[in-house]
Amino acid sequence: MNQKAKEIVEQAWRDYGVAFSSEQGKRVLEDLMRQCYMDTLTYVPGDMQGSAFNEGKRFIGLHIKRILEYKPQ
Repeated sequence: MNQKAKEIVEQAWRDYGVAFSSEQGKRVLEDLMRQCYMDTLTYVPGDMQGSAFNEGKRFIGLHIKRILEYKPQ
């Protein structure tokens, strides 16, 4: 990762950490993870578009999770 990309990721990590560290932020994060299918299947039987839509939501949940789990070096 080049220096500029590293700075952007580290700034996002700090910003997300601030946004989700309060009690209210933790509740919002918990709700987002539920809405992003982090603990359930995204598959909608017989509905490829519905499944694809749910996978898009899940991608956002995974993105948030990756940012929060980042470990600066």
